[in-house]
Amino acid sequence: MKNFILKKVVYSLLLISIWVGLLFIFLYPDNNGLGETFKVVIFLIFTLFFSLAVGIIMLILQLLKLLKTNSSSYIFIAVLNISLGLYGAVLLLFHQMTETKFISLHLLSLLMGLIMIMNVFIYNKIKNQNSNSF
Repeated sequence: MKNFILKKVVYSLLLISIWVGLLFIFLYPDNNGLGETFKVVIFLIFTLFFSLAVGIIMLILQLLKLLKTNSSSYIFIAVLNISLGLYGAVLLLFHQMTETKFISLHLLSLLMGLIMIMNVFIYNKIKNQNSNSF
């Protein structure tokens, strides 16, 4: 079961990499004008807000037992939130982001992603232990 979850994590990382690659291929400028890089930042902000909103909804649905923790969409949103949070941490580390609002949103995204992915692994460990006890 753990290998199945790790496959979903790898597929999620692959989808995120394709999304980032497409954004940079189609939106990143050939020149260094400020107006051209603005499109990439807008997509980053929309992706951040989307992943946070969907992550909150999925956590609530999972707590209400309406969504399985090992579903592909749940794992994808968890990995997306972790990726966005780590991206924000890297920007903060290299002093590329100084806006407090966006720093807190990226860190919230990292925290939410870690909670979601830990939920997946802990739930499956408990589930496996309960199935072995019978």
